[in-house]
Amino acid sequence: MFSKARLLQNVPVYKCSIRTMKQRRTVNKLVEVQLLKTLPGIGVEGQILHVKPGYMRNYLHIDNKACYVTPNSPPRLPVVDVEELRLQEQKKHRQLQKEQEVKTLEQTIHELENDKQVRDESEGAMSLEELSDLFSSMKSTKRTSEKPDLKVQSNIFDATTGTIPGLEMDGHEFDSIQDIDNKLPKLLTLDHSALPINKKAVAKHIEDLTERNVDISGLELSYIDTPEAHIDSITEAGRFQVRLRSDDGKSFVTRVLEVE
Repeated sequence: MFSKARLLQNVPVYKCSIRTMKQRRTVNKLVEVQLLKTLPGIGVEGQILHVKPGYMRNYLHIDNKACYVTPNSPPRLPVVDVEELRLQEQKKHRQLQKEQEVKTLEQTIHELENDKQVRDESEGAMSLEELSDLFSSMKSTKRTSEKPDLKVQSNIFDATTGTIPGLEMDGHEFDSIQDIDNKLPKLLTLDHSALPINKKAVAKHIEDLTERNVDISGLELSYIDTPEAHIDSITEAGRFQVRLRSDDGKSFVTRVLEVE
């Protein structure tokens, strides 16, 4: 009688050893959900997130913080684009920063003008009250002396024209500076494609805005941080100071020029 080992010598190996392999279960590592509430450090209301199933099941799904998003279950709330919100916040922040810079520059210019006015008054410039007293005394002198050739108007200061009747300056220099100051915006802008920008181009830009003639000899250009150092032309983008002086040097207009 043959042994069992001898009988199996001619049998193929694959028929002798058969192993069954257990198929692995494949599980999606992340699930798509929509936040129903704004959660600090996680996201905002309406945002679509991909989280682990356990995190959704054990935390977000509790108290209705989030809901599943599937082909059969669309989002419950309007979908929020976080990237678009971030860009809008950045744009708003830049706009607020630019407005703050313009406000700071306007305040600086106002302080410089006040300092200039104080220095002029300390050097002997007459104030409106002093001029009023002067014209009052002139009017009383006219009444006592009865000179027919002396004409003094009762209106001491005309606020509409910014002049004093009977005391107009030669060449109407005060009127010109006053009109330019009233019509010229606080912030002037020019495109960098016009570089280099000389005094003539700046004067032409001011004339277009104010419809007044500008004398180039009374125009000064300087950097915003060094207003005492004058330059002949602008060769780069940035912010500069523009000052218009009258012929006598007592009146001036200061503005900020931005080349962008």
